[in-house]
Amino acid sequence: MATTLSQSYLITAVIKFIQDRNNPDSENIGYGLIAAYALNYSTLAISSSWCAQNVARFSTKLRSCLISLIYEKTLRITSKDINLGSATVLMQVTSNLMMSTKLM
Repeated sequence: MATTLSQSYLITAVIKFIQDRNNPDSENIGYGLIAAYALNYSTLAISSSWCAQNVARFSTKLRSCLISLIYEKTLRITSKDINLGSATVLMQVTSNLMMSTKLM
């Protein structure tokens, strides 16, 4: 979030830098702006990938929990009560449905 908020300040600093090119320190300011943009977008890329990886890990853990719970329930049901083939299909459909919603 900080990287998103800092982008407006960086744009303002670049505009100010372009308007005041006769400043003797403008070369150092330019290099500083380049470094600030590199740091800003590197941080944004790292945090976005970290967040995406954590969401993927959570959805994988949730899917494994759902599959194991449905499987345990399937083992407790007698064959007289329900067709076991449909319970297995239900397990696959439920886990795929949960994965397709992306849980975000």
